[in-house]
Amino acid sequence: MTTRRDFLTRMGSAIAAPAVLPLVGCGGQEEDVAPAADADASVSAGIDTPISVQLYSVRNEIDMDLAGTLRAVREAGFDRVETYNMNDMPAADLRVLLDDAGLSVGSMHASYERVAGDIGAVAEDAHTLGSPWVAVAWIPHEGDFDVDDIDRAIADFTAAGEVLKSEGLRFAYHCHGYEFREAEGGGTLFDRFMENTEPGVVDVEMDVFWVKWPGADPVALIEKYPGRFPLYHMKDMREGTELGDLSGHAPLETNVPVGMGMIDFPAIVQAAEAQGVEEYIIEYEHTDALISIQQSLEYLKSLEV
Repeated sequence: MTTRRDFLTRMGSAIAAPAVLPLVGCGGQEEDVAPAADADASVSAGIDTPISVQLYSVRNEIDMDLAGTLRAVREAGFDRVETYNMNDMPAADLRVLLDDAGLSVGSMHASYERVAGDIGAVAEDAHTLGSPWVAVAWIPHEGDFDVDDIDRAIADFTAAGEVLKSEGLRFAYHCHGYEFREAEGGGTLFDRFMENTEPGVVDVEMDVFWVKWPGADPVALIEKYPGRFPLYHMKDMREGTELGDLSGHAPLETNVPVGMGMIDFPAIVQAAEAQGVEEYIIEYEHTDALISIQQSLEYLKSLEV
């Protein structure tokens, strides 16, 4: 298996002079620059599992030029994406732009409020986008996340998951770190969630950054709940970052491209592959997103499993 040191050595010159992607200028026009080389041509094919990118990574570029950014994502080597909450854009309009860019949708994010309040409309959007998965990334709560919050989510997600299953769709909750607060009687609120939801009705999209941030161990969690994590958000954390935060919030500068930080991705991939992972989804929330997601893709594809 490729080690982080091997990859960093190979990528050193690329980081110093990154591949040029079609970037969006302030005037909303694509700059006249050379396209990046196809990422697939320069990396090994160790991972057969699909690798997509969460479009939230390029939200700033999308705000300037949606169509151009989608084309740039394709140029970076991706053919699959995960959508985020773009409530002001009809799903049919987004589907046209995705098709034009040569991108398919592996999963879509929807807000808790929409999933709990209008799951029929959410299912319709998923069908329109061609997305097999609907995921929720945040459970609304006031103050510290508590047992009432998790129990409410268990009930709402179970109801939504059953509707989506009847529609031939699947539901996942994207964990966000605050669920690892200790629960009365032992374990964590995340354990309570897992013990009171049904696989196939409510699954979990593991964000490895948000598992690590409060101090939990992604590999231990995969082994504790085998088969419960079909989707993975692959997001790395800067070396030396202090852990133990239960807020569900982190400074953007703690994000680094996958393989450049402190998270043990070879071990995570090995554990995930053993448990039937269905998709890896790269996410990067800091600046220089188009370059960073391409570097992240190259790193993940360099891992041998």
